[in-house]
Amino acid sequence: MSEENLDMRKTIASYLGIAFRAIGYWKWGVALCLLVTVGGTVYAATRKKIYTSSTRIRVVSANVSASGMMEDEQIGQQLKGRLNQFVSSRRFLQQIIDDYQLYAEEKARKGMTDNEVLDHMRGKLYTGVYQGDEFGFHFMDYNPDTAQAVCKSLATNFMEREKGAD
Repeated sequence: MSEENLDMRKTIASYLGIAFRAIGYWKWGVALCLLVTVGGTVYAATRKKIYTSSTRIRVVSANVSASGMMEDEQIGQQLKGRLNQFVSSRRFLQQIIDDYQLYAEEKARKGMTDNEVLDHMRGKLYTGVYQGDEFGFHFMDYNPDTAQAVCKSLATNFMEREKGAD
């Protein structure tokens, strides 16, 4: 054999070695992708579903200032302040927690105090003011019926409180 053929064989052998190593890495890459896909699918199929219930209410204001009707921005600011005060009110939230027996399992299992339960509920409760004269409550829970009932109760309690304040 000539020296040229020997060099060519060595070159071909080194290219084949590189190709086989690349195939080995590729197999590990495919295996990793499959593992992540299967793990994600199992997680998505077995985790608890969280349901969000929302209510949106439009305010028709009878408040008239010296310059005429209040601006939507002013109404929105006042409404936002009253919503924040309502959501931070321990009395109303504790009443809802008691009425619907919210977080009873977590409280018993983790030994949570009433303040911790209130903070936990506040983390699942969102309020919003939309277009100045609309507001809403959003509540998340693992049970869709409970989420809906709590959201409805929040809206009803807030509106009753506002009627009483007039």
